[in-house]
Amino acid sequence: MQSHFSILSASIRPEIQEQVAIGLMLVGQDNVNFRFSKNKIAVVKELMSQPAIKYLKDTLKQISSTVFQENEKFKGLYGGSDGFNKSFSLSYLEYLSRYSNNLLIFSKPKTIELQSSDDLFELLFKKYVDEYAFIEAISEPRSFDSNRTTFFNAVQPYFNIEQEVTPEIIPGLIMPVKVDLIGKNEIPVYAQTIDLERQNYHIQNDLAVLFMLNKALIKAKGFHISSEPDKKLFPHQHDTWKSIKDWNDSEYVDLAEVGKIEEYANLHGLVPLV
Repeated sequence: MQSHFSILSASIRPEIQEQVAIGLMLVGQDNVNFRFSKNKIAVVKELMSQPAIKYLKDTLKQISSTVFQENEKFKGLYGGSDGFNKSFSLSYLEYLSRYSNNLLIFSKPKTIELQSSDDLFELLFKKYVDEYAFIEAISEPRSFDSNRTTFFNAVQPYFNIEQEVTPEIIPGLIMPVKVDLIGKNEIPVYAQTIDLERQNYHIQNDLAVLFMLNKALIKAKGFHISSEPDKKLFPHQHDTWKSIKDWNDSEYVDLAEVGKIEEYANLHGLVPLV
């Protein structure tokens, strides 16, 4: 049995035809599979205007609704009796590939000599859109979170962990902040993790903590801990990673090398600040 599929892409710079694949539609004899990548939507959100993103999301919702309605029809008495779904037929997807608007683009559909299935859809989606999209079904924690937790447990004798510090504790702070690690010897010593594969508001919060500590603690030793994000999935965050590696106000340490901070704490006899 045959199936056909089309890749949906967001046009981030129409003037040079630059696109990011964000979704996939697989059409079989009696069902339609459609999905878009939340990871890719997060990426293009940084590259498109707010009205364009809103229009893109609204269009994807409309397509999802139509797919749902068509799949419900297939479950009815006459579902699938006349072959491929007419709403997403090969000819109609070819039409969309030629005349879709300049924000959401359908690729020319490809026919494959395989019956549509969830496994086939997942394989195609990983290949053409987002290889990480189905990782959320795995119960294992993300490596950044796991390594971060292991490191925090190892340095508990030296630091307060995820401690809220106030202007009463650190004169010069303009407001209370929650810092990942803070200890002291002759001077305060702090460390903040920055997970560059999280949403932007989390990253901005971590950076704000660093900025405020750097400004308030004139004499202190600071570390900022991160790791290189996937450049294709997180291009904006990758630029941030390149920038923070060169900061002078605190020392950059890769998450894979955080043992350096434990060695520093042991060598200098650190104790928790509070």
